[in-house]
Amino acid sequence: MSGLTYNVDFFCGYSPERINPGDKEHTITKIKKVTSGSTPDVAKKIDELYKSIIVAGTHFAPSIKVAEAAKVIENSQRDINIAFINELSKIFNKIGIRTKDILDATATNKTNIDGFLNMLIAAKDSSSLKKMVFAASSSTSRDSEVSPKVEGSRRSPTLTIGSHKTC
Repeated sequence: MSGLTYNVDFFCGYSPERINPGDKEHTITKIKKVTSGSTPDVAKKIDELYKSIIVAGTHFAPSIKVAEAAKVIENSQRDINIAFINELSKIFNKIGIRTKDILDATATNKTNIDGFLNMLIAAKDSSSLKKMVFAASSSTSRDSEVSPKVEGSRRSPTLTIGSHKTC
């Protein structure tokens, strides 16, 4: 061991990797950079360094943990989306539909595609929001006694919307 003490003899500045693989338009300098540090002074120095390089600017995170958690969410969401589309593509291929044709059609309504992210943004911007519950359309598609009305209630979903759309 070096005998050095963290935040006394050495400090840590942190900015998670933030790239869009394969994206030629949104390159490293064109994506806002999340910055942080082990102390407020170090965090400020790291933020100033990246501000001098990153055209898109920076987001000063309150801690290294917050910066890393943001990276975890971004990476997880990207991986989930890729895996999900890959699985759907297998199904579409089996029934003779081109995945690109479907993605072109869904691109006409970004609200549904980007809806979850928009809910997180709305929650962040709300100072009065204490808790958010996400319900799928299958559980809210009709007003009945068995539809969930409160957090934690469960029922077997009947995909009334999805079933008539696929028939």
